[in-house]
Amino acid sequence: LKDDHLAAKENLAEARKALNDQKGEAEQAAEFARLVEEGDNAATAEDYAKAVDAYAQALDIKKEVGVEVKLKDAQSKLNALNAEKDKGKEYDLFMTEGAQAMNSKNWDKAKANFNNALGVYPDEQEPKDKLAEIESLMSNELADAEKDEEYRKLMDAGDELMSEQNYVDAINKFNDALSVKPNEKEPVEK
Repeated sequence: LKDDHLAAKENLAEARKALNDQKGEAEQAAEFARLVEEGDNAATAEDYAKAVDAYAQALDIKKEVGVEVKLKDAQSKLNALNAEKDKGKEYDLFMTEGAQAMNSKNWDKAKANFNNALGVYPDEQEPKDKLAEIESLMSNELADAEKDEEYRKLMDAGDELMSEQNYVDAINKFNDALSVKPNEKEPVEK
């Protein structure tokens, strides 16, 4: 074109610009479609973080109600998944602290932690089993303590009778102590 055809040059520039805009729009539309498909695939695979990211990028290119709904749905599922992970961590912490307290024979703390674990997941069997085990251990400890107390009383009574030179009754007390704790050597030695 010659320099004196200014209007034609302007029209040509406008046409080129319109062509470039069309190419840009087509590229944006393709990118939008790719991101929506990526989001759909991620949502189907339950990778909600990736789906949320892809849908958000697509919406940066073009606002579309259907994609906004998909984004909200993926975000909701991601939030629920994160909440469940937090619940799992909380449950694991209660179970770990309960086991540590149980190993230290801190029964009240262990029971509190296992009950808290049940509060997080009421249908879990393990905390129920641990609570039953604690009850059994506490019962055994109480029975052992009562045996120890009875044994000690009988031994003390036998010692008292020995100091009074009442050997027949002392022997009977030591034999009674031996019946409470058959593996003890002290009553036999006396």
